[in-house]
Amino acid sequence: MKKSMSLPKPKTKKLLGKKFIELAKKVRKGFEEQEKYLREKRAQDEYSIFSHTHSHS
Repeated sequence: MKKSMSLPKPKTKKLLGKKFIELAKKVRKGFEEQEKYLREKRAQDEYSIFSHTHSHS
């Protein structure tokens, strides 16, 4: 009897799983947005460096 009592209730476990999945989605979306921003920024920096080096020659 004691063994079955130590198991977590399926209801709370499912709820935690859902919250975790939602959080993971938010985190992943945040990382994707950050990566996109950094990639665009790097592309702009490369473009500005490229245009500066060629404008002087």
